[in-house]
Amino acid sequence: MSDNKSLEPLFNDTLSNADGLLKRNLRTQGRSASSATNTKVSVGLASTDVLAANSDRIEITIVNDSDEVVYLSLSDTAVMNEGIRLNAHGGAIINNTYTGAIAAICTTGTKNITVCEI
Repeated sequence: MSDNKSLEPLFNDTLSNADGLLKRNLRTQGRSASSATNTKVSVGLASTDVLAANSDRIEITIVNDSDEVVYLSLSDTAVMNEGIRLNAHGGAIINNTYTGAIAAICTTGTKNITVCEI
């Protein structure tokens, strides 16, 4: 965020347990950023590193800029048809709680995703 204003409260809904109860998590308030890192990653047909773990991460946005489905893994290794599916032509994820490593994979390889890390 270039204006260096504090982030508004950010919420993420997640299933909390086997009972299926919905739990609301509040991201720490008061964090701000004066810049972001914008990159593109060419995703391969083998697991490809997208982002390394970063405990200072405030938010990530990842957009599939290709004509093929891409699968993300919130770990060091991505597997086809598992994890987070980003549909072709703009499938996206925005996350403001995860600070670990992210990997991706696709069927044919050399497919671009765009990444913005704050």
